[in-house]
Amino acid sequence: MKNILNLIIPQVQNKEFVYRRIEHRYLKNNKLSTAAFKDKRGNLSVSRSLNRKEEKIISAEKSIHLKGLRKRNNSDKFKLVALAKCSVEKIRDKNIYVTKDPILKNIYHANIRNSIEDEFLSEINIHELTNIFKVLSIDN
Repeated sequence: MKNILNLIIPQVQNKEFVYRRIEHRYLKNNKLSTAAFKDKRGNLSVSRSLNRKEEKIISAEKSIHLKGLRKRNNSDKFKLVALAKCSVEKIRDKNIYVTKDPILKNIYHANIRNSIEDEFLSEINIHELTNIFKVLSIDN
C-alpha cells in the first residue's frame, strides 16, 4: 500500500509549508527548543500543506496528537500547545531535505532529513530549523 501511495502523492514542492507538532516541554517563552527537532529514530516527521488551508491542517494535527495521547494514557506532560511552521523553500535553502513519506493513516506525512542517504539531522541543521520555523499558537 505504501508503494501505491508514493506513486499517487506528488513530491514536496518549495511553495508548500510543513508543520511540526510542539508539546509544551519544547517551548520556552514562545521560543522553540532544539529538542523539538530531534528524533532518535532518524527522520524528523512533519505534515505538509499539499493545498490544504491552515485551519484544516491545525485541526488534523490536533486530532493526530490526541490519538497519540490516548495511547500514552493522556498525560498532561505531552500537551500540544503549538504547531511550528516553515516553508519548504526556506528549509531547502539551508541544504536540508524535505521528502514525501505518505502513510496509510496520513497521506500528508513527510520527513526532514540531512540528505537522501543520511536520515539523521546534524546538530547544525537542528539549530537552523529552530531558527527558521515559526511558532503558531493553537487553542486546545
